[in-house]
Amino acid sequence: MSDTRHSVLNSLALRARNAAVLVVAQLWPGRNFETVDRQVRALPVRQQAEVTVGVLGLLFLLALFAGQFGPLGVMLYFAAVLLTIR
Repeated sequence: MSDTRHSVLNSLALRARNAAVLVVAQLWPGRNFETVDRQVRALPVRQQAEVTVGVLGLLFLLALFAGQFGPLGVMLYFAAVLLTIR
């Protein structure tokens, strides 16, 4: 059971890091996913986690801020996220 839990956590961590790298690559002009991914992979594991938690935490805080404006704010937030990842 411990091996299963470990593989699931590794998979979730990899997906979270890829999501954070995608957001950074889309918002950073002149950089693509591969370049940013290479730079993040070159960091120590702790700094990779800090980058991932920082980016995803900022997205969460922006979602909470958008939620203060009701359904319209949430819809605009989701539209901005979709345009960013596209």
